[in-house]
Amino acid sequence: MIMKSFTKNIVINLCVCFFSFPLLAIENETVEDDKITNEFVENIIMKEKAGVRYYKNGKYQIAFDKLTYSAKRGLKLSQYLLGIMYLKGQHVEQSLFYGMAWLGVAKESKAKEWVTLFDEIYAKATPEEQQAIATNTAKFIEKYGMKAQAITCNKRARLGERKIIRECTKNGKVFDIPRIDSNQSIFKNQY
Repeated sequence: MIMKSFTKNIVINLCVCFFSFPLLAIENETVEDDKITNEFVENIIMKEKAGVRYYKNGKYQIAFDKLTYSAKRGLKLSQYLLGIMYLKGQHVEQSLFYGMAWLGVAKESKAKEWVTLFDEIYAKATPEEQQAIATNTAKFIEKYGMKAQAITCNKRARLGERKIIRECTKNGKVFDIPRIDSNQSIFKNQY
C-alpha cells in the first residue's frame, strides 16, 4: 500500500511536461581516489545511516548532503533515496532525469521494489525521455555503480533465520540493503 501510493504520487508529480531532455553533467569529483580502508568504509556507512535518519525526520538538506556522499561511493540505499529526493523535489529542484539516474544506479542491487519503481516511471515516460533516462543512467552507473565503486551484492539467509536478506560488500565490510514493500517502511530496519 505504501509503495503503490508512493508510486502513484511520483508518477502524478512527474506528469508535468518536460520540454528538454538534458544529458546530466557528472561532477569531476574523483571518488575512486579515496583510500579504501575499513575505517573509510565504516565512515561511508555511518553517513548513510545518518542521512536516512535525517530523511526520515524531514531534514532534507542535511539528509541530501550525507546521502550524496555515500551514494557517490556506491551505497545503494543512499542512491535510492537521492533518486526519490530528486523525483519529489525534496530540498532539490525536482528532476526526472537526476531522480531516474540515481534510481537506475540503485536498482543494480536488484532490490525488487526499486526495480519496479524505476520500471513503472520509465514506462510512463515518452520515448525521448526514455532515451535521456537511459543515457543518464548509464553515465551514473559508469561513475557510481557497483563495478566502479567495488561493491558486490548478494542474497542470503541470515544465520539461524529463514528470512532472506540482501547485503552488499565494499572492501570486505558488509552492510544490509533494507527491503521495502507495501507493508514495510525502509525506516523500520536498523536505521
